[in-house]
Amino acid sequence: MVANHNEEVAVSDAEFVSGPALILRSMASDPGRRVIVTADGADVTAGDFAAATYRLAHELIARGAGRGTTVTLLTGNTAEALSARYAAGLAGARVVNLYDGMSVPVLAEITTSVDTEVLLVDAERYADAPELVRRAEVPTVLTLGPARPAARSARTRSPPPRTAPPNPRTSGSAPTTT
Repeated sequence: MVANHNEEVAVSDAEFVSGPALILRSMASDPGRRVIVTADGADVTAGDFAAATYRLAHELIARGAGRGTTVTLLTGNTAEALSARYAAGLAGARVVNLYDGMSVPVLAEITTSVDTEVLLVDAERYADAPELVRRAEVPTVLTLGPARPAARSARTRSPPPRTAPPNPRTSGSAPTTT
């Protein structure tokens, strides 16, 4: 139920479309359009961003992410981080960002307190991952983009792949996971 000027208005699941799904849907109208310029000057097109986001959403769903689960982001301000945020939203999961500048013990406490099911780590935060994983029980840890030696020590749990694709009205996919 959604409150609207003191009146309750019912919104069914069939009517709900997530913010990330709306944004990705709008990108489909011009897949060749540049939507992101990375810090190193690389262009990311709408089509590439959407395809990567949907791939990650499928991966998250296959690993059990969805309503009632938390995906925590140990990321910088990267295209992969934005895609990961959208992918988690498409899967229906809660998203928690671990901010740069916090000590690893504080990050571990936050990670544990929000019941993180999946931790996503990008290249900007690979160095923090091993110590965080040692301090916080996280069932699944995935890296975004190519794996770095520090991130390879993070543990992962791989459930059997799920064949059902995410609901395009509420879910979607992102950059490479390793």
